[in-house]
Amino acid sequence: MNKGYSYVTAVLIAVVLSVFVTEAPGVGIARSWTGAINNDWFNGGNWNPAGVPADNDTLTVPSALVTPQTALTVGADSGGSINVFTPQGKADFNVLVIGYYAAGVMNITLGGDVTTSVRGVIGGAGASAGTVNVHGAGSTWNNASDLYIANFGDAELLVQNGGKVTSDFSRISNWSGSSGSATVTGGGSTWTTGELIVGNEASGTLTITDGGLVSSSMATIGNEASATNAWVKIAGAGSEWSIAGALAAEEAGADAFSPGGGGEGRAGAGTIRGWD
Repeated sequence: MNKGYSYVTAVLIAVVLSVFVTEAPGVGIARSWTGAINNDWFNGGNWNPAGVPADNDTLTVPSALVTPQTALTVGADSGGSINVFTPQGKADFNVLVIGYYAAGVMNITLGGDVTTSVRGVIGGAGASAGTVNVHGAGSTWNNASDLYIANFGDAELLVQNGGKVTSDFSRISNWSGSSGSATVTGGGSTWTTGELIVGNEASGTLTITDGGLVSSSMATIGNEASATNAWVKIAGAGSEWSIAGALAAEEAGADAFSPGGGGEGRAGAGTIRGWD
């Protein structure tokens, strides 16, 4: 089985990006997209003040489609963060890495739309701390291929209040020593994926609450013996994990499921629900 990848090649394209950080040593420059020259992310003439964005810059890109570029990571060495919002904007990426040897944050809100065509990674390297928030109706993160939540380091995916995430193949806590979690909460909040592994070589967690919905083609909880503390919690009215195929939880043990609020859990193909 392919254990994922142990290298990072990041491609970042953005459309509506806005970040607000407190100036401090190591914090980058606040730049605004103008598109004065063309749609090339790495042409410094397209930014004000002029210059090619660094991994830790504060970026604002209003309502303009920027086509896929190459080699940019959000949050490398000294950290960085972006906000993607407003339904007028769309951000397209090839490979997007949030957090690489430092803290990286991406917030997708108010109808923001982000697409990755090759790979999405939250927490791409050791000592990284990546966080992605997808918040509100119309806010989406579409991954045409793989999604890793803690490839290395620490990572969190939070989908709430009607946000939506899609992916083809997903892993939470991929390599040994990583620590990843995913939470889908609130009515209308969904994560739709192909195969989902909760805890590959380390102990990952998946929490579905208050009407959140996770759908996967098949699933594994605790893929390797080192992932003995991997678990899934489902709680609250309408909360659901729908699995089209098989569910394996051999390494995770009997406590892998925690359906709360008087709900029920069932290990096997079909649907696992929690309710009050």
